[in-house]
Amino acid sequence: MKEKIRYKALELSKGRKLKIVEKELSTDKPYAKMLYSGICGTDKHALQGKLNIKLPIVLGHENVGIVNGKRVTWPTILPCGKCSNCLAGMENICKEDNLFGITTRNPMAGGFAEYTPLPKNIQLFEIPDEIDDDVAVLIETMASTKALRRIDLKGKKLLIIGSGPIGMLSAIHAKHLGVKTMGITGYKEQVDLIKEIIDEFYEKNIPIEKLKNEYDIVMDAGGNVGSLDYSVRAVKPRGTVIESGCMTKDFFFDISKLVKKELVMITQLGYVSKDFKWAIEIVRKNKDILKKVITHKFKLSEYKKAVDVLENQKHGKVMFSLK
Repeated sequence: MKEKIRYKALELSKGRKLKIVEKELSTDKPYAKMLYSGICGTDKHALQGKLNIKLPIVLGHENVGIVNGKRVTWPTILPCGKCSNCLAGMENICKEDNLFGITTRNPMAGGFAEYTPLPKNIQLFEIPDEIDDDVAVLIETMASTKALRRIDLKGKKLLIIGSGPIGMLSAIHAKHLGVKTMGITGYKEQVDLIKEIIDEFYEKNIPIEKLKNEYDIVMDAGGNVGSLDYSVRAVKPRGTVIESGCMTKDFFFDISKLVKKELVMITQLGYVSKDFKWAIEIVRKNKDILKKVITHKFKLSEYKKAVDVLENQKHGKVMFSLK
């Protein structure tokens, strides 16, 4: 006999209004009992109407839950496994564009809920005992900094443009990989959370001439034409610019600015499932400083407070506690 579980979920309805609703799932199909779900900039953009998504939907793609008695996390990207990109090992560029908690075919499959249905073939990653539930939420974001692994950072000077969660986790990742000197631009309130690993801090939108030195590598964690232009200006000739792929919309950029400095550009879009393996290990080894990145936790019923915090850009990681 099929058992049913009734649970509460935070639904983004038509008109882009949030509300708590009751849902039901069947226990004969894959599901997770949620523990935590991170609130990402992508979720903020969904609330603002900047994403082309079908409504109603349950958001939440940075997830930690219990499946068959084990604490697990899973990738946002749900590859079809059949298209030419997936078959070539580029599941992050799957032609189906199926993203858990964003564009998934099941609009109720999202982490902002007490329970969530899971796609049939989803890949689950067990969380080591040393990693707390809340810190485990950051595994998905850490995997999103994979472009840093495509260049040798040892002995190099790195600047990160943007001090949001992507910027902060990129800094932690880069330190783990052996960067020599690291600067970051953004808000002092955010950078102070990880100041122990930062060598040079610059306020958001600081004039380029006030940077102390030219950088070997500049990572754009802002994801807009302004932050990319700033990155190109800050990096030294024949240096490397990393575009993190967190754009909310397409933009055009004058490539001659790269050519005139003979720059290398590294781009990334999301990650592939195997990136979770190294991301879990980095989170495990850096769990103490990552704990400091988490600044706000809310119950699902406190979603209005969570939205208010999101509107204030000077925060660390914000998440829902669903225990």
